[in-house]
Amino acid sequence: MGKIKKSPKNGKRREFLFLSIFLVIITPTLVIIQPNNASDKENSELPEIHIRCDQAINGENYIPAVVELNKCIFLSNVKYRGKVNLAYPKKGYRLELKGRHSLFRMRIDDDWQLFANYFDHTRMRTKLAFDLWRTLLPSNPTAILPKSKYVTLFLNNKFQGLYLLSERTDRRLFGLNDAQDNLNSSLLLQVPGHHYNFEELVHWEQDYPNEEDGIYIADQIIENLTLYINSTSNVDFFNEITGIFSIFDKINLIDFFIFNFFIHHKDFWSKNYYLVRNSMPSKFFLIPWDFDGSFGQMGWQKFNSNSTVYFGGRNLLYQRLFHNKEFMQEVKIRWAELRVDLWTIEHIFDLITKMYNQIQNVLEVDLEMWKPITVEGYIQPKWPYQCLYSNEEFDLNEAIQFLYNWIEERLDFCDYYFS
Repeated sequence: MGKIKKSPKNGKRREFLFLSIFLVIITPTLVIIQPNNASDKENSELPEIHIRCDQAINGENYIPAVVELNKCIFLSNVKYRGKVNLAYPKKGYRLELKGRHSLFRMRIDDDWQLFANYFDHTRMRTKLAFDLWRTLLPSNPTAILPKSKYVTLFLNNKFQGLYLLSERTDRRLFGLNDAQDNLNSSLLLQVPGHHYNFEELVHWEQDYPNEEDGIYIADQIIENLTLYINSTSNVDFFNEITGIFSIFDKINLIDFFIFNFFIHHKDFWSKNYYLVRNSMPSKFFLIPWDFDGSFGQMGWQKFNSNSTVYFGGRNLLYQRLFHNKEFMQEVKIRWAELRVDLWTIEHIFDLITKMYNQIQNVLEVDLEMWKPITVEGYIQPKWPYQCLYSNEEFDLNEAIQFLYNWIEERLDFCDYYFS
């Protein structure tokens, strides 16, 4: 790869990026492997995960497998992860180990996931979103997303490329209490695939309590919330004691908006998030998810850094919040706080550079292995179900450069917007 050139707007940024480029350049060059040759080994410092199974993997049911990691052998079950992702040539995986173990100093668990990141040329946007959201934890206890680690994957001794191993988004991640068979229960609900905006009754997926528990509370919980958000007067809705902030965690609502707005999360108003609550009287909080459309990209389409992504009209909860001057003033103050020493350009660039230094040896090989399907005549890819790619030659340097540039420009735009 060539150099990643960047032109920060001041000397401090220039010195920071010069160090980043230097670190990238001195990293050893990848020895190209033949992915279908079991005797060849990927030549990076990333850990290897080997999955061996006799049956064909599918997206519906787990099949028996053996997982090898750091010379440790685990009996396991495996299946493909995701729904839309099943249509893509590079699959993600779910691992269900026989017994709970801590992998790479992450939590002790038996349930793990491997992200393929097929729709991201940088292979960094999901992990960047995970890590950036988690930087809010010291001041926001709800800023929880999985810890993760880059690995290389071998399936029946065949190299599969670069993957992101991560914890699961489940009750253990949020430390939820045991389920109760009533509306006071701890819960983890997921917005279904279609759009939802608290204006109509739609069935949400109940990730916890689990179906085998025989507890079904999602529909009634959502009905109650929807009725409250639709019909409560402004006076009652923003009552300091009994209003919306007695039901939802306020700092979470603020950070959820700021985070998704900053990363230009295309879908966050109406889907791609979780609704979580521990046992009553704990408050509800929102967790962002599915970052295919973030940091200025959706698939292979790029978006300007100066978009407001104002889809508040598609989410009645936020539509009401945005019309409250006190709430928006707190949003403004919170953004200014984050920009002082947490979400600085140096800090975010450091996150990206560390990730890139870890994966650069494998990244080009992975992208070469998993080229999008080229269909002559299409200028833009159809999103998201058909893996089509324009006939223009892809440039990895340009993709990485775009990420750096977009973040710098987006920070400037958000500074102006929130001020």
